[in-house]
Amino acid sequence: MKSININFDLISSLFLVFFCFFPFIKISIFGTPTDLQFYAFLISIIIICKNFNKMEFKLSYLFIPPTLLSIIIFFLNFSLSLENFKFLYTYISFPVIFYATLLCIKEKKIIYENNLIFILVFFWFIIGLIQYKIDNTFLTNLLYDPRGFNAHGRGIGALAPEPSIYGLMCLIFLILTIEKKMIISSILLIIQIFLFSASTTSILISLIVISIYLFFLVSNKLKVLFTLILVFCFLNQGVILKLFTKYLNKDLRIYNILEQYNNNYSNYGTLTKINIESFDVAIQSRVKHVVLPFKKWTENYAVPNGIFRYEIERDFYTAFPKKRDLTSESENIINFYEMSNNVMSGHSRAAYELGIFFLFYILIIHLIFKKYSNKKLFIQLRLFFSFNIILLMPISYANPIIAFMLGYFYGKKNN
Repeated sequence: MKSININFDLISSLFLVFFCFFPFIKISIFGTPTDLQFYAFLISIIIICKNFNKMEFKLSYLFIPPTLLSIIIFFLNFSLSLENFKFLYTYISFPVIFYATLLCIKEKKIIYENNLIFILVFFWFIIGLIQYKIDNTFLTNLLYDPRGFNAHGRGIGALAPEPSIYGLMCLIFLILTIEKKMIISSILLIIQIFLFSASTTSILISLIVISIYLFFLVSNKLKVLFTLILVFCFLNQGVILKLFTKYLNKDLRIYNILEQYNNNYSNYGTLTKINIESFDVAIQSRVKHVVLPFKKWTENYAVPNGIFRYEIERDFYTAFPKKRDLTSESENIINFYEMSNNVMSGHSRAAYELGIFFLFYILIIHLIFKKYSNKKLFIQLRLFFSFNIILLMPISYANPIIAFMLGYFYGKKNN
C-alpha cells in the first residue's frame, strides 16, 4: 500500500492565501462565530514555527518598537475586554502575517502564482456579477458582518462586509495585477470597483491610485500632457460634474453626492467654500475617521493616546453636527455616526493609539517598496503613495491582505 505524501508547506501556504483573499467569510468554532482574519494569523504562526530555522527577520528592528508598545499599552489597561484584545491583535497580526508571507514567497511555497491570482480574482468577479445582476444577497450568509447591502443607492459587496470595503479590496488586488502585468485580471477588477461596488470612497481612491500609476507609467512628455489634463479638469470641474450626473444612474448614492457637490460648486464657484457637511453621512464619517485621529495626534504632541475606545469613538462621531438630507426611499442608509464598530483606517487609528511610533509603519512601507523596485524611483513612488492612500481609508492593519501584499512585494525583486 502506497503511503500518501502530504505537502504541508503547500497546503499551509494555500490556506494563508485563502484566508487573506477572503478574510470576511464567517466560520464558527466551538459555537463562537468569527471571520477568517484571525485564522490568517493562526496559520501564519504555524508556518513560521514550522520553518523558523529558515526565517530571516528583516525589518524586525522596525516592527519591534510599535508592537512592543502595543503590548505595553494592552497590559497597562488592566482589562481583558474584547476591544483590548482586538487592539493587541491588530498590531501583532500585522508582522506575523507579513513574515509568514515573506517565507512562503522566498521559499517558493506558493506555486503557479499567476494562475492562482486569476482564479481568486475571477471568483470575486463571479460572485459580484451574480449579486449585481441576479440577487444582491447571494452568499451574504457566508459573511460574518454584512451591512449596507440593501441600502438605497449602494452597490454590492460580494464577499466583503460592505461595498466600500469590496472596492478597496479590489483596488489592492488591482495594484498586484498591474505590477504583474495581468491585463484580464486588471480589467475584471476595474469592473468590480466602478460598476459592482459603486462605492464613492473606493471609486475616489481608485481614481487617485490609477492617476498615480498613469503618471509614473507614461513617458516624460506624456507626464506633462497628463498634468495639463488634470489641471484642465480641475478648472472645468463644473462641466465635468454635469457630464457625470447626466449619464450616471440616478438611483446610485454617488450620483446624489456628485449632484450635491455640483450644486455647491455652482453656488460658491470655488472648491474651498464647499462644506463637507452637505454631503452623504458616509463621506462625513470617512473624513472624520482620517482627520480627527490625526488632529488628536497633533494635540497630544504625538504622544500615544492608548486604545481607541467606544466612548471616544462616539465623541469623534459627534465632533461635527449631524446633517442628514435623506429622501423617504433612502432612510435605510447606514448611519455611521451611530455604529461603534465602524472600521477606521490603519494609519489614522495607529496615529491616535501609538503616537509617533505609528511612523515606523510608514518607514516599513517605504523600505519594502524600495527593495521591490530595485531602486527604480518611479516604481517605488507609485507603490508607496498608493498603499499609504489606501491605508488612510477604512482598511485596518488587521486586514490580512495588507500584511500579505507587503510581505509578497518584499519577497519579490523587480529585475
